[in-house]
Amino acid sequence: MTATQGAGGFEPPGTGIFQWGPLIPGGPHWLTKPVLIVLLSAAIVCVFFWSAFRRPQQVPRGMQNVGELAYLFVRDQIARPTIGRDGDA
Repeated sequence: MTATQGAGGFEPPGTGIFQWGPLIPGGPHWLTKPVLIVLLSAAIVCVFFWSAFRRPQQVPRGMQNVGELAYLFVRDQIARPTIGRDGDA
């Protein structure tokens, strides 16, 4: 029994779990499962914000309200603390 196996014979995963092969055999080598997830996530975010702001109103309702809430959260809680107020210009 080695130090990495322990009593139950557990062997910790190595870096091989990060080696993703092509999603489609014989297809483009860059099209892996993580790339597909990122592309689908970006498409979902774009469709959400397009649907929220396609007909903006002065008093937001429904999707526009949620879209503005998400925008304000990213601006005030992520971007401003990272960039600072000088980034507003």
